[in-house]
Amino acid sequence: MIPEQLRSYPLVQVEKGGKAPVKGPDKFENLDSIRAWVQAGGNYGVSATENNDLVILDVDSEGFRKAVQDTLPPTFTIQSGSGW
Repeated sequence: MIPEQLRSYPLVQVEKGGKAPVKGPDKFENLDSIRAWVQAGGNYGVSATENNDLVILDVDSEGFRKAVQDTLPPTFTIQSGSGW
């Protein structure tokens, strides 16, 4: 499922079971293509570009998570499959 908060941002197909984009990171897909890809077992990525207000932080440690939580205002957050 693609959260409503992310649907208006540029999305890319990501390899099944991995993290690498299937196409170049600037080859954005429409929402229907991404939904079909995810239903077929693929993954997707969200792109921060110079034309949008998206900032992506990849938090992979408890110390960084706490620093982000203590410093930045509450925001939309997704927990990855690894648990972070």
